Amino acid sequence: MPTSKSTSPGARWPAARRTFASVLCALTLFACRESPNEPLPAERPPDFDDPAERNRLGKVLSRMEREAGELAKKVATKSGELSDLSREQVNRFLEELETYRPMLETAGYRMGSVRVRMGLVPAVTVVCTQQRRLAEDERSRVLAEYEQDQLKTLFLKLLFRSDQIELSGYGARAVWVTISLNPHATVILEPVT
Repeated sequence: MPTSKSTSPGARWPAARRTFASVLCALTLFACRESPNEPLPAERPPDFDDPAERNRLGKVLSRMEREAGELAKKVATKSGELSDLSREQVNRFLEELETYRPMLETAGYRMGSVRVRMGLVPAVTVVCTQQRRLAEDERSRVLAEYEQDQLKTLFLKLLFRSDQIELSGYGARAVWVTISLNPHATVILEPVT
């Protein structure tokens, strides 16, 4: 027996769009008040039989539509500008990434694949596998060698910190170092055979 598809707005819109639409409506409602000090209206159902109430609601809806359209244009413009900026930053980092190979070899790692995530907050993830484990004094020497470059120092610290993760019966297969607004390392552990 065929089932009918739901045509409600909630069923058609993914969760992210619903969330964005809710925030947009809340911001529009806030912006539609007559003055910043005007209190929000009391919670009561509108009286659609009252012509003055219908007129007031029509004006509010018209204003909301106008404000929502203007806000959507501003968001689109800003997100386009941010997208261009993030693309430039990612390209700059990818050009510099080739200089990381010798550093990683010195640190006992091999650089594998590179994953790039584009968006308002871009991210570049480099997959590294450990070739040999350095003693603590060797790690200090490698960090001192690159201390003038903050990004390389951060990268090395994330790698070295991830090497301290231990789980009985498991060994690190790879470390994914992500450079973004929130730099971090993800350690992939697998059973030791």
